[in-house]
Amino acid sequence: MKKILVTLSLVLCTTLFAQDFSALEKYELKSDQSYVSAEPKVLECVNYLFENSVKENQLNRLNATQFMMRWMEGCKHTFSIDTKMTDLVSDNKDLFALYLAGMCKVVLENTNTPLSEVEVHDKTAALLVAYCKNESNGVKPTKALKKLMK
Repeated sequence: MKKILVTLSLVLCTTLFAQDFSALEKYELKSDQSYVSAEPKVLECVNYLFENSVKENQLNRLNATQFMMRWMEGCKHTFSIDTKMTDLVSDNKDLFALYLAGMCKVVLENTNTPLSEVEVHDKTAALLVAYCKNESNGVKPTKALKKLMK
C-alpha cells in the first residue's frame, strides 16, 4: 500500500510540474506593455526548447515556438534573419526554430547591454553548438555547425 501511494504521488507531482504551453495561444499580445510582460513567458518557452529533445513532446514544442514567434513579430527587439543564419541551419526546421529561440534568449538575457547583430548571431550559434553536441537532443548538426563544433 505504501509503495502504491508513493508511486501515485510521484506521478501526480510529475504531472503537476510538467510544462504545458497549450494555453499560450490565448495569450494576448496587443500593446507594447503586453509584449514586455510576456518576456518571462517567452524566456520560459525558449529555455524549454533548449532543455528538451526535439523528439520530446512535439505539441508542447510547437506551442512554445508559435508563442515565441508571435512575440518576436511585435516586440521592441529587432531580429536579423540573414545568410549567416540560413547557412548555419540550412533547411532543418528544428534548427531554424532553435535559432529563433536562441536569438530571443540572447536578447532577453542581455537587456542591460545592447548587442550588435554579429554578437547576437555568435551567441546564438554557440547555443546551437551546445545543443547539437548533446546527442540525446536528436538534432543532426549541419556542416556549418559541425565546423563550429570542432
